[in-house]
Amino acid sequence: MVKSAFGSARADVLHCRDACAGQRRRPIDTRKNKKLVEKIKPAAPAHAHLLMAALMWTTVGTFMLVRAYGYTRTLTPAVASATALTALAVGVVKGLKLLRPSAKKSAARIIHRGDGKCLGGFISIKSWLFVGAMILLGRALRMAGLPAWFTSAILGAVGVALLMGSAVFWVGWRRRFTSFKG
Repeated sequence: MVKSAFGSARADVLHCRDACAGQRRRPIDTRKNKKLVEKIKPAAPAHAHLLMAALMWTTVGTFMLVRAYGYTRTLTPAVASATALTALAVGVVKGLKLLRPSAKKSAARIIHRGDGKCLGGFISIKSWLFVGAMILLGRALRMAGLPAWFTSAILGAVGVALLMGSAVFWVGWRRRFTSFKG
């Protein structure tokens, strides 16, 4: 048993109860906390959130294509061409079937939330967790020692799909930004 300044652990718990027993608990003033959060949060209009999402998807997609190209440099020209065509085909299908609908949903959420929201909220918390998981899976893929053509095809396909999905955010940003400027 761990001893504290008040004796045993059990005595410590009793002491806290006894000290608080006769006191009225003051409610936490949430208005003050909200005012502080409103002051320090980096709020931005919806078009800035769309721009952030577009930049993130474009940057990550481009980065993945560059990584994929790095793996193809070790391949023969015929295998590299076949890998690039496979990545392009799989990426287009994935982009059309999975990422574009996901991007449309995210863009609609951003627009529905309106202006003045925290800039980090351009994607939901669930999506941030998904991004973290994808980073870890990508790292595991690169460290797994798989053939270069396979790693390149996966990275290329995901890069193409992300670039296709980013187009949704770019279009949304362009429409919101031009309507915002008035």
